[in-house]
Amino acid sequence: LFEAVDSIKLEVANFYLEQAKQSIKQHSIEYERAKFEEFLQTHPSGLDRTKEWVRENLSSSGPLVTMCNAYLQLLSPDPPKPETVVLDEERYRQLGYDCRTLLFSTLLQLKLSSLHPGFAEEPFLASLHSTVQILVPQGTDPAPQRDLLLEKMVD
Repeated sequence: LFEAVDSIKLEVANFYLEQAKQSIKQHSIEYERAKFEEFLQTHPSGLDRTKEWVRENLSSSGPLVTMCNAYLQLLSPDPPKPETVVLDEERYRQLGYDCRTLLFSTLLQLKLSSLHPGFAEEPFLASLHSTVQILVPQGTDPAPQRDLLLEKMVD
């Protein structure tokens, strides 16, 4: 009986969240717009860091390549901080960390699977990925740890 009541409560909560989703999304957009307007009022020179960020990534291949390069740069361990993405800084930091950890896990998996076929099996790969997440503290670049581990595996 209590399980049924808990299930009903969860369904009701999900219903109300679904109903409020559009309102939450609209308030989020309004909040970001208001914060950006406030920033522009306090910084009359405009978007200097954003302009510099785009200039650094300017490509003769066109605007799409320029923006792709600029946003990929945000995933680096020490990204630029353009004004236009300040509110999303934490999301980009997390996404960059996830990308570097995934790359590190993949490199390690490729190296280990070339040494022994058992290292390419699913249980080992899941364990490897969780171990890499523990080995590489969040907010750091895994390159030094990767180089050290690869050096040890070759020895």
